[in-house]
This record gives sequence, C-alpha cells and structure tokens, in this order.
Amino acid sequence: MTLRFIGEVDGRDAIAIDDALATIRAPRFSLELKGIGEFGGKHPRALWTGVRDGEQVAHLQRKIESAVQRIGPAARGTQFVPHVTLARLRGSPRDRVITFLAAHALYASTAFDIGAFILYSSVLSPNGSLYRPERAYALE
Repeated sequence: MTLRFIGEVDGRDAIAIDDALATIRAPRFSLELKGIGEFGGKHPRALWTGVRDGEQVAHLQRKIESAVQRIGPAARGTQFVPHVTLARLRGSPRDRVITFLAAHALYASTAFDIGAFILYSSVLSPNGSLYRPERAYALE
C-alpha cells in the first residue's frame, strides 16, 4: 500500500525526508482487506483490494503527508483512498478482468497487525519497477 509517493529527490532531501519520517508517532493497528476492484474502466490497468475501516491507516497517511510536505515535495492533489494494488495489467482483456472480479468480489482477509511503515526506493526496469526497502519506522 502506497501511503505517499514522493518521487525523485536529491540526497539532501532524501536524508531530510528520512529524518522527518523518523519523528512520526502513531499507534500500531490491525488491518483487514476487503473487496476487489480495478482501475481503468474499459481499459483495466490495475487490480486492487480495499481496506475495511481504513481510519487508522488514513491517520498514519496524514502524518506521513504532513512530514513529507515540510521537506518540500508537493502533494499529488489526489485524495488518499486506502487500497493494496494486487497487479498491474498490460493489455488484459476486459472480459477476463470482469470474470476475475466477479469470482473474487466477496474477498476478505483476516485481520493482520501493522507494526511499522517502510520507506522504499524504486528503479524503473524493462520489467517494471524494482522496489528496495530503505528504512522501516516502528509504530508504537
């Protein structure tokens, strides 16, 4: 789940962002995933699962957003909607996506604990983005 996309930053800003994220104090919480959907309409680009009662993750996201904005990277201007991207779709036929959505519409996970958030870096490759965890920030 992406809580804040930061984009490309130089080394000094990366250190400042790391320092700002390290100051965040938020409680641990449990999370449940529920439902399946897609982005893209007639041309599906991604599958996602939603979050049941996402107030605690939204609270954490607001804290992260505030910390990052103090450093300078501007917000994307979109409202945060908690979800987990399950797959990126490249040319998947819409009928297959609809069939998948119908078969998994009632998906619900069991609750699982969230004890930290992680800052990732990414590098584009011919096969998509490669993600590397840079630092984990413990929740209280």
